Amino acid sequence: MDIFKLIFHHDIVFDDHSGREDTHKQKEVSTTLEQFMKPMPTYVKYYFSGTRLTDTPQFGLSTLNDYQQILESLGTVFKNQSLWGPEGKIENGLAERLQKASAHEAFLIGNGGDEYDHEQLQLTEQTGIREKLQTIVPLLDKGILFLATEKAHHGIDLHLFARDNFYESFFNTFKPLTQSPDLRYFSINGKRVGSEKSFYFETWTLNRPPHGFEEVTPEAVLR
Repeated sequence: MDIFKLIFHHDIVFDDHSGREDTHKQKEVSTTLEQFMKPMPTYVKYYFSGTRLTDTPQFGLSTLNDYQQILESLGTVFKNQSLWGPEGKIENGLAERLQKASAHEAFLIGNGGDEYDHEQLQLTEQTGIREKLQTIVPLLDKGILFLATEKAHHGIDLHLFARDNFYESFFNTFKPLTQSPDLRYFSINGKRVGSEKSFYFETWTLNRPPHGFEEVTPEAVLR
């Protein structure tokens, strides 16, 4: 049995990520009404994960029997946008490239991805997404998406950051996967994932998932 998890975080506000050096010992904080009323930019994050439930569970999106189909479905959402990686523009498509990906690889989705130093975006065991926010967020502000592979116990998961909300597209694009009797698809509010135990809910309470963990069925519709 494949358990596919789409974990979403909406309306994220990042702390100061400008990377500008402060030339004073203390930052001068402006309290003008104009700045106070200025809305803070918000972002979205999606985490794609999965578990292959067998006698010995396998953890990681790439362990699923339906991994290829999941990647192809993800690719359809961005079929009209360019994909960029450390090797430059990727012509063979998102699904084929991610099938070959290893942990800690980073990609850009959108026009203009060739304008950035992709070597500066790549992750390592010691350097995660948090350490790259000063580089990533300005890209998001220009409408470019940041996609990265994350090391899982037995494979890889996927992280996606954006300014625009793609939840409805993801919900509908992945829903046909539920026609398979060997896959269950859960849409999960990331604010409800407060511990490792809740993240791996499928190992102990699959049929009574926690609040905010909604199973998507073939008949499901967005409310």
